[in-house]
Amino acid sequence: MTTKTGRPVIFGPKDDDKTVRALALTKRGRVLFEKARKRLKKLAKWPGSVSDGDVIESLARGDDETAAYLRQK
Repeated sequence: MTTKTGRPVIFGPKDDDKTVRALALTKRGRVLFEKARKRLKKLAKWPGSVSDGDVIESLARGDDETAAYLRQK
């Protein structure tokens, strides 16, 4: 799946074209966010870069629901 601008996404299709980015984080928050990005990349077997929006969605869904979603793909 891709966004309306054509960027590949893990979670989709997106409901709207608004972008979400994780810009204002503490140093510790950034470290944890990047760990979550690496974990999602591995779990999804994603070949490219994982978007902030997909990381945020996976954190919002939690590990169990994210894993269930990926199994259905």
